[in-house]
Amino acid sequence: MYKRYIYIINCVVIILMTFGCCDNNEKVMKKIDLAETLIEDLPDSSLTILSSISLDDLHGNQEKARFSLLMSMALDKNYIDETTFDVIQPAIDYYLKNGSPDDILRTFYYQGRIYQNQGDLGKAMSSYFKAIELATQIKDSLVLARTYVAQGVLYMDYHDYNAYILNFEKAAELYSKLSKRDDEIDCLFDILNGYIILHNKNKSDSIYNILNGLDSLKDDQKITLQGYKITMAGRFGNLEETRKVLENDFKELDSYGLLSLALAYNKVGENENAENILKYIKKNNLKYDTIMYQSIEVCILKNLRKYKEALNVYMDLSQ
Repeated sequence: MYKRYIYIINCVVIILMTFGCCDNNEKVMKKIDLAETLIEDLPDSSLTILSSISLDDLHGNQEKARFSLLMSMALDKNYIDETTFDVIQPAIDYYLKNGSPDDILRTFYYQGRIYQNQGDLGKAMSSYFKAIELATQIKDSLVLARTYVAQGVLYMDYHDYNAYILNFEKAAELYSKLSKRDDEIDCLFDILNGYIILHNKNKSDSIYNILNGLDSLKDDQKITLQGYKITMAGRFGNLEETRKVLENDFKELDSYGLLSLALAYNKVGENENAENILKYIKKNNLKYDTIMYQSIEVCILKNLRKYKEALNVYMDLSQ
């Protein structure tokens, strides 16, 4: 980590020192070079540099394409969701005809991200397919991994869980080769989620054991893993096994973990405890999966013989 930031600082110093002896176009190119250097580790700085460049100072379609693609990357990495093609259009116009495989891969990926932000999942999926078709020709395996992830999210929306798992497995493999440990772990969580949905106990146990055996889990990842432990007990365990898991002191759980806990309590017949957890989630304005919440709520209300409330929730869930 220390060496990486020393390298970044040296790049900044060298490029800034050269600005004074360059003409205007050369200065612009140096800025773009610097922005590209910082795009992965310091995307906010990269966006600041790119935002300081006037479009009037860009000459030729190639320069405009490079700038537009970098700007699209910077916006995306700063969690600014673009819903129009105003920024990336020069890259689409130039790179899809004249770009290298890596240029085309990145362009299709960010094109897909915009379609996804627009809610046009069909066109987003098409863009990702075109990007992944270049897998054997490209060098930028990081963007390829992100494409697998983005497409995997779409497969979840389409309820194609086998494809969802496969995409995250491919992404996890690439992240592992790139030593992107946190990204690899996130993919493993998605793979675990997919196998739980498919009710595949053996695969779920295998992925859970891998995650549970890691020393590098961060605090939020440990909390997420606790939630999956409860989910697996509720899905795969018998009543005795589920009760044993519920004896644990779960000090911190995210909304997914709390919903899993409510489901586990419902399974062992402790529906008052389960209902109190749902009330806690709403009272504290926690973000939660509405479908998961309502599907659990229906079961709890039915077991508590609150049939009218259960029917109302069921009707909302069906819609």
